[in-house]
Amino acid sequence: MLPGKKILLQVGVLFLLIALIVFIILKYFRAKIITTEKPVEQTAEQTAENFSQAEPPTPTPTPTPTLKPSPKPIPLPPGKGVYNVSQGQHQGPSISQVSFDPLDVRSGQELIITAKVADKEPVTSVTAILQLDKTQKNLTFKLINGTNLSGNWQTSIKIDDTLWYRYILIIKAVSANGSTEAIVAPRS
Repeated sequence: MLPGKKILLQVGVLFLLIALIVFIILKYFRAKIITTEKPVEQTAEQTAENFSQAEPPTPTPTPTPTLKPSPKPIPLPPGKGVYNVSQGQHQGPSISQVSFDPLDVRSGQELIITAKVADKEPVTSVTAILQLDKTQKNLTFKLINGTNLSGNWQTSIKIDDTLWYRYILIIKAVSANGSTEAIVAPRS
């Protein structure tokens, strides 16, 4: 007999033996499962007595929520914070830089925001929305140096809210070429 056929014959015999063993085991366990004891019949009085003696079910306790502490705010460095803004090809003015002075401003302090804005056409306005933890403020910028073709625009505001978790500036510059919006978020 060829060696390949001999191995094939051995594998076939092994497979048949395994199948026979599995068949015997399943037959044995099925016989055990089918031959269970018959339930004991009870009278209505006995059933009622068993129910009356049973303990009442215990109610499932209502889970109490556990308070999770708020995440700690992202720490901001003290002093002036400068953000460079990059924008792809677009119509309208380019906002290249925004600074917050001080960056780590607190409630009750004054915040000065400056933006570098340039365009081929004169910039007619720079406005923004400053989103704080609970409120948002509308801001209007004024040209402080340079020209309306390329200059620094600035605004200031006294902060009356916290900026621990939400500190987002949405700034918009407008010219005859169109408008441009940029979002600068020290915390969001």
